[in-house]
Amino acid sequence: MKLIETSEELIREGRRMSHCAASYVSKQLSKRSFFLHVKLEEPATVEIVKNKKKRCFVVKQMKGVGNKSVSPRLRKNVKKAISTFDAQYFFFKNSYKSRKSRAKTQIGPTLFDDFFSFSNSLNDYRA
Repeated sequence: MKLIETSEELIREGRRMSHCAASYVSKQLSKRSFFLHVKLEEPATVEIVKNKKKRCFVVKQMKGVGNKSVSPRLRKNVKKAISTFDAQYFFFKNSYKSRKSRAKTQIGPTLFDDFFSFSNSLNDYRA
C-alpha cells in the first residue's frame, strides 16, 4: 500500500489505472479524502473518508483498473489494514486543514510510514 500524497500523484494514478481518480484532486487538497494505491493480489485505488457518525475513517470506494470491481478478499484485507489504530490515528491527525496553508506537506517520517511497514506484513491477515 502506498499513500498518494500529491495531486500530481493522484493524476498519474488515474492515468495508470485508467479511471477518474484525477477528478478527486479537490477532495484530496481539502483533506476530505485520502487515497492509496494498493498492489496486493491485484492493483487498486482506494478512497478513504471520515465517517462522522462512527467518528472513524472508512473505505469509501475501491476500484481496480478501468473502474472494475476488486475481489472481496482484497476489499476485506484493505479494510482490515485501514481499521488499525495507527492508520486511524494517521488519518485523524492529517485530516485537519492547516491554518497557514491549505495543502501543507509534512517532511520526514510520519505515522503512516509505520503503518506501511505494518501493512507489508498483511499476509498475516490473509485467511
